[in-house]
Amino acid sequence: MSKPVFEDLFTFSGRRNRKSYALLMLAFLPLPILTVVVAMVTKTDIGSIVALLILLSWAWFVAVATVQRLNDIGWTGWLGWGLIFLPIGLFLELALLLIPGELGPNEEGPDPLERAI
Repeated sequence: MSKPVFEDLFTFSGRRNRKSYALLMLAFLPLPILTVVVAMVTKTDIGSIVALLILLSWAWFVAVATVQRLNDIGWTGWLGWGLIFLPIGLFLELALLLIPGELGPNEEGPDPLERAI
């Protein structure tokens, strides 16, 4: 069983498995595109503010999901904050889709793939 995609979007603690991470990234992929469209169509200060709010919410959800995914692998979430500003950030995102999480519980919580009996 996989972790529900839209669960724990407001906390950096916990774990997120690969499937849940990939689906969440796909679900939030249109937000940056929507930001550009809103800014281009409105061409006003209010449109710019709305676009900025959309972009900030997108950045928040990506950061939360990345930290949770790093927690699942057994790495520190602070690594995501450091690597997000480097050009290799795209490779980190790809690695997070490929590296399996730790089996069983770790210091961040139970395995999101464990089935409850």
